Amino acid sequence: MSAVGIKVQPKTFTYTFKDVILYALGVGMSTQDEDALQFLYENSEDFSPLPTFCVVPAQAVMMDGALWSSIPGWSVDLSKLLHGEMYIELLKPLPPSATLSTDMEVVEVLDKGSGAVLTADSIHVGRNIVWHVLESVESVVPSSTLPAVSRNESGEPLFRSQWSLFLVGEGNFGGPRRSTKAVPLMDHPNRAPDASEEVVTGVDQAALYRLSGDLNPLHIDPSFAAMGGFAQPILHGLCFYGITGRVILKKYCGNDPSRFKAMKARFAKPVIPGQRLLVDMWKEGSRVYFTCTVKDTGKVCLTGGYVDIIDQEPSTSPGGGVSSTAESAVACAGLFEEMTKKVADNPDLADKVKAVFLWNINKNKSLAAQWTVDLRKGPGKVYTGPPNDGVKPNVTLTLEDEDMVALGTGKLNPQKAFMSGKLKVSGNVMLTQKLQPLLKPQAKM
Repeated sequence: MSAVGIKVQPKTFTYTFKDVILYALGVGMSTQDEDALQFLYENSEDFSPLPTFCVVPAQAVMMDGALWSSIPGWSVDLSKLLHGEMYIELLKPLPPSATLSTDMEVVEVLDKGSGAVLTADSIHVGRNIVWHVLESVESVVPSSTLPAVSRNESGEPLFRSQWSLFLVGEGNFGGPRRSTKAVPLMDHPNRAPDASEEVVTGVDQAALYRLSGDLNPLHIDPSFAAMGGFAQPILHGLCFYGITGRVILKKYCGNDPSRFKAMKARFAKPVIPGQRLLVDMWKEGSRVYFTCTVKDTGKVCLTGGYVDIIDQEPSTSPGGGVSSTAESAVACAGLFEEMTKKVADNPDLADKVKAVFLWNINKNKSLAAQWTVDLRKGPGKVYTGPPNDGVKPNVTLTLEDEDMVALGTGKLNPQKAFMSGKLKVSGNVMLTQKLQPLLKPQAKM
């Protein structure tokens, strides 16, 4: 099979916030999840794609047809095309919206007897990037409420991907059997997992995930699935690959996509929509090894897997904080003293809220004071400064000192403050409703 060295002409792929949100839903993201709005709400201050979203533009190029038509003597038969391995490496954080240009090259074809394994490398370059908030939401949100939009057309690589595909019936052509080009798989440490998490897939998981671009009828049409040897349509491998990546992002990266650098895995067994998945994880240094098992059958569906992460949270510079004297100098300090008393008087409040809130108080757009309202568990506490012990806040609220006073006294409506840009909220915006008991009754969040 003389395919090695074949290059596909650069392809472009454009995505918007709708594609980002659809993918997140397709890999099981729920509004009930921690930090859900970061991945499901385009107007969230820190809205961003899940790191594994980069398989979507990569898939679009792979399924375009140009690659297959370039291979002499072979035409694509989706019922005989199996995804073997997948590797992604993020070179920069994924923007919420972009037009990408992708170069792809076949780097290796292995002869496995019963079939051939084709490995293709691709590099994905940002040609038209929109950060933070997309112009397309202006039809439903007044443009005056949106942060400034910045673009980057420098053509810098955003990520690269490597696909290994098994082509059934295309073997016995006398080619090499061992790979020298594929990013290697890794065995997990020989000990009990450091962490495990169970995820229940939905019966309609494949029907939803296919809307992100993989329209192979193997995942929706029972008769087509039967042609491939399956009793019923199966879940996309990249779907449970994305589910696993989402679990690890939450567990070891605090849902911070900038700390998620690369992911590799082999697709070992099929998954039926509705089955339960068990993700086992082992952490060593900046690498998280993992397996994904179909709990209903005990069969491992992802093997040799690992995610490379940035191990530590970004450090805060010595000059980045504010002193306790600064907190006492702002006009809203009395509001937080009142919050402290209310938390002490309501020891069961934390058990109802179960979240950490960071308030950034500005003066003339510069940070002047910070308070943490820690309501993870009873009795709860309020203190000056950012969260202690490296705890990540579930919600960060930022506003001017005078606006905080107006908010706390009921003179400023929180919804209007948010829509006008006076109040900026990042993280799980819905949790702010649980702050109501700590504020004046007329200042409902």
